[in-house]
Amino acid sequence: MRATHEKRISKNFTITYAKEQKGDDITYTCECVKGGNRTVTTILATVPELSWEEIERIAQFVNFAGGQITIEADALAQDVVDAWEKAIQQGISDGLSVDFKALFETCCIYRDARRVADNRRKFNLLSVEQASAEEGTRNDFLDSHRRFSAKHG
Repeated sequence: MRATHEKRISKNFTITYAKEQKGDDITYTCECVKGGNRTVTTILATVPELSWEEIERIAQFVNFAGGQITIEADALAQDVVDAWEKAIQQGISDGLSVDFKALFETCCIYRDARRVADNRRKFNLLSVEQASAEEGTRNDFLDSHRRFSAKHG
């Protein structure tokens, strides 16, 4: 059984979130369709179960440029920082879960690595190792975000 939800981003760009059940196994996927010719790229092979509100927000975190589909880690990271800031303003930051604090930590590590890499890029000083480190922290953050979302919805 397969259930899907589509979000049209523009005339030629659609994101499809799907839940597929085969026996006891449930798989969630997120696909992007560019143009009417069903050029499909799976952007997330395995994603957590999402609410309808979260599905509607997928478009904010997906970028389709030059034939490449990427997850906008910066937008996700900003969401995490905004949630942290809101908790501080409301005086409830001490009550945040250990999982959220771990997510926030990986978010900060990613943002720091991104800031350093961006500064070095400006002056054409970014080494392969630094670019790789930035990509590694980005992937760590996205993995952490997926795990957190899967656990806490």
